[in-house]
Amino acid sequence: MMPAGTAARARLKHQHHP
Repeated sequence: MMPAGTAARARLKHQHHP
C-alpha cells in the first residue's frame, strides 16, 4: 500500500484544478 501522501498527490493530479 502506498502512503497517504502519494494517494493525495495522485488525486490532486487527477482533479487538475485551475
